[in-house]
Amino acid sequence: MKINYIRLFTAIIGFFMCAQFSQNASTDVREKPKINIMGQVCDTSSNCFDVENITISGMWKQIPVYSKPRKNNLSPEANTTRLDLDEIKEIRVPNQDDAPLTYKFKNREYIEIEVILHDGTKNSYIIDRSRKVYCDRTTGAGPQEKELSFEAIEKLIIYSSKENIQPKKQLKNSTEEIGHREI
Repeated sequence: MKINYIRLFTAIIGFFMCAQFSQNASTDVREKPKINIMGQVCDTSSNCFDVENITISGMWKQIPVYSKPRKNNLSPEANTTRLDLDEIKEIRVPNQDDAPLTYKFKNREYIEIEVILHDGTKNSYIIDRSRKVYCDRTTGAGPQEKELSFEAIEKLIIYSSKENIQPKKQLKNSTEEIGHREI
């Protein structure tokens, strides 16, 4: 009987410690992608703004999109294309009656997108409705982190890409960086 109380007490203490540590992790900072994709977003409110660090659900490479099946009982994942944002010129979200074209296959919802590559090739795909575009809106006051569903986007234009330079870890004092001490 005494052993059961000890186990219960240990479990309760463990629960409270986990709950406390999870509260400290609430500073949810989105990690910048390795490649900085820059462009412009035009939303459904007719606002267009310059953005950088564009990703789709945190990905800039190998983003899964699907060809639309002819029958609702088929799975779109059977015909997957993987896109890289640095190969894309523009993504448009076609709409009908001011609403994006949405589809449902096997209890999952998808939104239709048109992808235009740099060589002018244009293809229609569907993408999982839960996917979001993450980017930093460039402003004079500094970048504003944006999270947009495809339902809120009219078009995403990609201008260029460059490697994101990660800041080096700061040393305790600047004299360690150059390898000598001041006299």
